[in-house]
Amino acid sequence: MKNEIFILVTLALCCLSTLVKATGQSGEKIIIGRDTLWMLSCPLKADTTLSGKVRKRLDPEVMCTALWRGYIGTWRLENETLYLEEIKLFNGTRINLDGIFDAYRENGRITARWFSGELRVVRGEQVYYEHIGFARHYEYETIYTLRDGVVKKKRERHNTLRKSGNAESGYTLNLLFNGKGMAWEGDSTLRVEIIPKPDGTTGQVKVTSNYSYLKSHYDTTKFSGNYRWKKRRYGKGHPYVREVKACLALMDDWKVLTLDGKIQPVRLGVKWGRDRSHRIWSHHWQEQSDSLEMDGVVHVLDVSPLQQDPDQITRLRPSLKGAFLMKNPRGYVARWKILDGRLWLTEIRHARTGERIPLSVLVPGNNGEPVEASWYTGTFEVGMGDPVGEGYHWYDTERREIVCEVKGGEVVRQTVYDNYIHPGDMAAYNQFIQTIRSHDWGSYPELENRTLHGNFMVNPQVNGVADSIREIELHVNGENHYHRAITDPADPWIELVRRAAEAVSRWEVRFIKGKVEPLEIFFDIKQ
Repeated sequence: MKNEIFILVTLALCCLSTLVKATGQSGEKIIIGRDTLWMLSCPLKADTTLSGKVRKRLDPEVMCTALWRGYIGTWRLENETLYLEEIKLFNGTRINLDGIFDAYRENGRITARWFSGELRVVRGEQVYYEHIGFARHYEYETIYTLRDGVVKKKRERHNTLRKSGNAESGYTLNLLFNGKGMAWEGDSTLRVEIIPKPDGTTGQVKVTSNYSYLKSHYDTTKFSGNYRWKKRRYGKGHPYVREVKACLALMDDWKVLTLDGKIQPVRLGVKWGRDRSHRIWSHHWQEQSDSLEMDGVVHVLDVSPLQQDPDQITRLRPSLKGAFLMKNPRGYVARWKILDGRLWLTEIRHARTGERIPLSVLVPGNNGEPVEASWYTGTFEVGMGDPVGEGYHWYDTERREIVCEVKGGEVVRQTVYDNYIHPGDMAAYNQFIQTIRSHDWGSYPELENRTLHGNFMVNPQVNGVADSIREIELHVNGENHYHRAITDPADPWIELVRRAAEAVSRWEVRFIKGKVEPLEIFFDIKQ
């Protein structure tokens, strides 16, 4: 049962890494007493001859980006000696080890006499993870130091993690930081390092940046190689440091990662400088977005107009202490209204407590009246009705969308789009598939034991009739990573697909924001 669990975990890691292009690697298995544990070390790599022989017996068709070495070894630590039990592919297929480890067999077992070094065996919850190699840590780690396969020293490590309520603290710091009026030094990023206290409050803070200057014997800025780069650390009285610390004082809820008794730094970057005079972000994953009232209807707003003016945020931020959450790293929720052709701010609420923040923090003397958003220039859209279609692609495209263009708080243009999707002629499309599949593909030696699939683009008119069929591609795939792409318009196979596609009388029409979107069609011909 334990072996099955390890295989399932490894398969899950492989699938995940394929999706997100991660390079975090699966560990080895090690049996100690009755426990089967993960080992974040690869003893086999200590001997290039042995690992090379194993590599020759791997199946190149069975690969996984979370297991670039191509195998998972099972080891046993018994009587202070390390033994190799077996090696498997990630799908569970056992590799034949005969003839590889004969020189290391003792009493019928493979003793890892070739290995001298450290083994890291882990247990408990994962407290840290990076998408690279074995760059992760667990609650309990045992470091074994071996020489010639025999344990000489053993050390225990205890790691802990205090989680933060705001995993997007880097976003929050960028929002709060106001660099207006400061002389810019360095590149476009300030590097901020925080050593949090055990309770998650701010401890030591270090602010640095890199800056460039021309090498002494160059008099041109044309080539980047003409520059030298130097790291600079700013003192506590520097405007950068004072501003960073003012922001951090509102964010006293840091992740505290302690590895082997030492608190690890939290590293953030502030993207600011000559190229970032103002900032405005839209995060669709946020659970708390701003809202907009227009013509008596309240809509979700896909931008945060308040963030376009750093001075407004600076006035607001003293009211946001402790407000920053994973679901709302901005720390506030604002309500807006379009009235008499202008954009108005009508309400701000604390993200954590929901309490209303007086608008007088932005405009002294304000008694609750709406504040004209004279600082805001930009474009946003609001949706009305259900999504235009089903599936992920259409979840944020409503049947009616209104695009508002604002300049200095004045709504200068509103464009209404009525979106729709009209289905195509499925019977005609099915006939297209039948036509291309009924061709005598078995008569081509190149396709023996190989697959054939294709794709092309269709530009439908409003009535569904194809205006053009273009970019037809066919792909032949086979064993040993064989692949051939066919794109020549004069190729007979391409012409066959084009003729069959041209016979489709009506394609699906996706009319979005005033125009018909092109369709990308994928199809299988031969499995």
